[in-house]
Amino acid sequence: MKNYLELSDIFQEDSLEEKMMKLAKRIQKIRKEKGFTQFQLADRSFVSYGSIKRFERTGEISLSSFYKIAEALGLSEELDSLFENRPLSYEDFYHE
Repeated sequence: MKNYLELSDIFQEDSLEEKMMKLAKRIQKIRKEKGFTQFQLADRSFVSYGSIKRFERTGEISLSSFYKIAEALGLSEELDSLFENRPLSYEDFYHE
């Protein structure tokens, strides 16, 4: 056990799990603002109710399901523009 504080102890970054939960909570808030239940979002997004329930509880979901949920909530443009400032090259598609 250390007897001193490091700067990282005070300004600790969120873990991956914490970041995933923050994202899930943002999506949950948007879902509720739009007046959708988890069942309704499942129906609109073609993502299973269980996956949506697990995502909102744990932050875990596949990228394809996350995208479908974003589309159902009208957020796909925001996802599409996420990395648009990074130009793609031939190597991006064919590099192994």
